[in-house]
Amino acid sequence: DLVTRVLGSLPSDALVLEVGSGARFVDERVVSLEVVVTPGVDVVASALALPFPDATFDFVFSQAVLEHLTDPALGVDEMVRVLKPGGVFYAEVAFMQPVHMEPFHYFNHTQYGLEHLCRGLDVVEVESIGSFAEVVRWLAVEAGVVEMLGLSWLDRVTDDLEKVHRMQTREQRLRVASGVLLLAVKP
Repeated sequence: DLVTRVLGSLPSDALVLEVGSGARFVDERVVSLEVVVTPGVDVVASALALPFPDATFDFVFSQAVLEHLTDPALGVDEMVRVLKPGGVFYAEVAFMQPVHMEPFHYFNHTQYGLEHLCRGLDVVEVESIGSFAEVVRWLAVEAGVVEMLGLSWLDRVTDDLEKVHRMQTREQRLRVASGVLLLAVKP
């Protein structure tokens, strides 16, 4: 994945921050930050007020976090503030996803919304995450359709949608993706 590739390209003494890490371990260089006490987390703090000096980290990343912040623009601004000039920023956000992690799901973001949040950064890549088939499956489960109609119809529909996904253009995928990712560099 892209985070692993970026980590692999960094020097061994690089400082890395993961905002919203949960309990996962990524790399020994990563400072894991979470809003609640969680096993394996290094720092407990809000993404809206990061407890680090300006220009501390070589790489800052968050995965499935911005949609759970009451002020995602402030969250991105904080992550960029603690990023060194020339440092790499990476974010993954929900786009066509139903409500999850209730009641802490505030926003979904299009490609354009994520690019706007990252204004001032030099965007390297924007891409879709997941397929429309994943979106349909998730929506059907959340809406209770699977409980009423079973899985066989959904499996047929999503199998067909996965075939369509493989034929879609990048632009089509970005319009109906489960999520969006952005990779950028701080000037």
